[in-house]
Amino acid sequence: IIYDTIGGITAVVYSDVIQMVVLLVGIIVCIFYAAGAVGGFGEMFAALPAERLQAIDPSTGLGDGGDVPFWAFLIGGFFLYTSYYGTDQSQVQRELSAKSISESKYALILNGLCRFPLTLLYVMLGIAAYAAFVASPELQASVPADRPDYLIPQFILLNLPTGLRALLFAALLSAAMSSLDSALNSLSAATMRDFLDERLPTEKSRFLWSKLTTVAWGVLITGFAFVVGQISDTVIEGINKIGSAFYGPILAAFLVGVLSRRIGTKGIMFGILAGVGFNLVQWIAFPEIYWMWWNAFGCLVASVVAVLVSLVGAPEEDVSAPESTSGPAKYTLWAKGKLLERERKWIPVYALLFGYFVLMLTFLLVIPRLV
Repeated sequence: IIYDTIGGITAVVYSDVIQMVVLLVGIIVCIFYAAGAVGGFGEMFAALPAERLQAIDPSTGLGDGGDVPFWAFLIGGFFLYTSYYGTDQSQVQRELSAKSISESKYALILNGLCRFPLTLLYVMLGIAAYAAFVASPELQASVPADRPDYLIPQFILLNLPTGLRALLFAALLSAAMSSLDSALNSLSAATMRDFLDERLPTEKSRFLWSKLTTVAWGVLITGFAFVVGQISDTVIEGINKIGSAFYGPILAAFLVGVLSRRIGTKGIMFGILAGVGFNLVQWIAFPEIYWMWWNAFGCLVASVVAVLVSLVGAPEEDVSAPESTSGPAKYTLWAKGKLLERERKWIPVYALLFGYFVLMLTFLLVIPRLV
């Protein structure tokens, strides 16, 4: 809260880089110590049940009981991450801090390329911790059956020397802080822009209130942390469930606003409320529907309601971005049937990312044969 309040987005960006380095070093150290505790990497993989090596679960998550359904993650995940990287202020603030649109795109591309190896590193840590858990009765006794999140911290406490314990706990805190600081900064920015800026007469008062809102959101988030752990078996799933209830409808608000000037504020507001409400009904009444689907269903419901409400009522005043003298508004990809020239040069890069995605799926399919 302190460094975010003082430094703003600059503090967020630089601290996130440092925290990522600490996190990566901590994960690698933990993997090697866990492998050493069970006799090496061969024994580490041998301790893993064969079904755990099946990286792709072909179930749909629509009532068929899949734990990690492939189709839910593929389709629902597409909507989730489109919304996350395209509309979530915690990410957009980073993209806007780049020197140019091209640099922002390169940052997103680098993120796309590095995310899978980083996820594999997390998976390796999970495999290593599981192997250590199976081999150590003391570790098993220290981890409650309903609290799997305790496994890594307990492994660190029981197996690593004092100096390395500090490094590993710093890595755990880095993982939490890198998410928290960007959330605080984005929440403060959104609060100021939507509710307070027009009510504050001077730049000095706006600056002061931006700091106060950061502190206020920090206190609220700290209190909310005690609740998130009760939502699901793991904190990460609980956080993603909450996000999935909102990401789809928020994405719909941006999409209908960009694709049609006929959609007004009233339609968008009703659409968001309908989408979020639909997702909450699924959460409460239909637990057999895997939560990743909420992103897709919420977006669809919000889009349909926004369009219907806007068509029924009188057209609102057109407040869309004006067209420039050189062509359509900046957010428009298509003009007169042709892709804008500034987007055309990125097509090979988009093709590369799609090929990388296919390569990832291929790798996941052949994992059982590699280990």
